[in-house]
Amino acid sequence: MVESEDITQINLFLSARTISITPISTYCAAYSGNSKSEYFKSETIEKTTNPDWSTPMLIDFRFSSIQKMIFRVYNVSERNTLVGEVNVTLCQAVLRKEVDYQISKQSWFTIRAEVVKFPPIKTLFKVSGIELDRMDAFGLSDPYFKIKKRSPDGNWVKIYKSEIIKKTLDPAWDPFMLLDPEINIENSSLMLKFECYDWDWPNTYDFIGENIITVHDIFTQGFEFCVFKSEKKRLKNENSGRIKFEIFEILPFLQYIHSGIELNFTFAVDFSESNANLHSRTGVKSYYEQGIYGIGKIIENYDYDKKVLAFGFGATSKNESTALKRCFTMSGSPENPAVIIDRILDSYNNTFNLIKSTKESYLSSILEKIMEMSEVSPPRWTYNIVIIMTNGKISDYNQVVDILNSACSLPMSVFIIGMGGGNFNDIENLTKCEFMHRDHQGRRIKRNMVHFSKFGDFSGDYENLVKNMMKQVPNDVEDFVKTFWYDPRQYT
Repeated sequence: MVESEDITQINLFLSARTISITPISTYCAAYSGNSKSEYFKSETIEKTTNPDWSTPMLIDFRFSSIQKMIFRVYNVSERNTLVGEVNVTLCQAVLRKEVDYQISKQSWFTIRAEVVKFPPIKTLFKVSGIELDRMDAFGLSDPYFKIKKRSPDGNWVKIYKSEIIKKTLDPAWDPFMLLDPEINIENSSLMLKFECYDWDWPNTYDFIGENIITVHDIFTQGFEFCVFKSEKKRLKNENSGRIKFEIFEILPFLQYIHSGIELNFTFAVDFSESNANLHSRTGVKSYYEQGIYGIGKIIENYDYDKKVLAFGFGATSKNESTALKRCFTMSGSPENPAVIIDRILDSYNNTFNLIKSTKESYLSSILEKIMEMSEVSPPRWTYNIVIIMTNGKISDYNQVVDILNSACSLPMSVFIIGMGGGNFNDIENLTKCEFMHRDHQGRRIKRNMVHFSKFGDFSGDYENLVKNMMKQVPNDVEDFVKTFWYDPRQYT
């Protein structure tokens, strides 16, 4: 679980259109949540029907919190009478950058969000070797490298050591970050030593070569240099291979959202027999109805079109002439699983008229379907947040692991909500897995994008449950963009 999250300072610029029939003098005030105290008060704009208040409202934005706000417009010309108000969530306004809210039939209130200062950009380095010396008996090497920095006393201090890549002269090591605070572009003249070695069994090594470079060099895209076994070899220009540095900037999460990545939500509900009592109504709503409705009302603040894809599993069709796959839509349309969030409970309840529960609970078909819809298409990507609600039984665990290994290269996170008091051992094991996949270029992609929460642990506090989920999303998105080295700025 992520214990803390980045706070981004946001300026909100406020305006209104056709606020009245005749020009009036107005100001705008903002209130946080249910507080009666003013959080912000703008200047007064004199005699206009379209006020555009120039004083921005500065506020701390937390992605995982919806942060409810009330904005009220007052008429100074008539003793500060209320002209109109809008109830908004800060996450909705900030993620969309600019949102219009209707005050009355002819009046609109606009919130435009601008980031005051994004958090620092992180730099990811990818290092590869080219035609390194043959060090092993079979004409290959098992290369790895170390990076050291020159300390004030003249000694070399190790700041990074790579993994070993077996049997190659052209290694492509895993991307990495240099966390030493001195390694930044502002410290461009700092001397670094790059050392390359060949690993031997049981734990010995042979020296391949080295060279002295600078921080400026490694921050230069595509920087290449040779490594030399000795100074004598250097003077003769007899190198032991070449090294190439590539760099990739990891943007702050909100900058990815503003650059084109959209969040899309998918619900998957377990209808298998072991969930029967959780679907039964013991009061106004069943256990599942409470969860679907409560979570849905919170996540609609994050979803750009206020629709979710709604699927079910763990059931077959009541109509024997109708084939119902292990994964079926709750929308009533096999071709279109989209459901307006406000209508998702209707879709859920209507599903019971079409299905009969089974003993088995298969997750693999759901995940395969989500994978089909998770194609990457710059400049606008859809990052899929999959919410699976189940009592814990997974009938196809090994298949699920295989599918998640393939899915780790796709823009998706999986959040499993444990319903009731079932056995969640399989699900908890999934959250501990590091799924790995090789893409078409042979690159190793490693991610863990599966998260688990027990519905009962939150005692009906759906906002806190969703907050616990959404805290994970920025890290998952960062892990995803690192696999593709995707920079949305090239499309804007």
